[in-house]
Amino acid sequence: MPPHLAYYKLGDQSNDPCCAIFLQACESNNAAVALMLASGREPEPLTYGLNKAIECNHLDLATQLHTAGARWDTRTVHCASDSHEGVKWLLEWGYDVNTSIAYGTVLLP
Repeated sequence: MPPHLAYYKLGDQSNDPCCAIFLQACESNNAAVALMLASGREPEPLTYGLNKAIECNHLDLATQLHTAGARWDTRTVHCASDSHEGVKWLLEWGYDVNTSIAYGTVLLP
């Protein structure tokens, strides 16, 4: 299944006390902390951070997280589609607006 049709599962992060700090840094656009904590993380937590950044329209941080290994998922496309800048960000990273998402719909009808 293409990644934009699936949701990444964060899993049990109880053994990772920095995960909550990482996600908060992504939400508050604290790029220095987010990128420091992103180093060495698996793609799933990075994707959650990416989605937090996009939800808050922190697209510069989203770009840096994507470069660090975060992958899109359905939530990424959904969050980015809430703003013109978010859709532009998706397009710049190679998203095809004609790709079907949930229930066969497309990003731009």
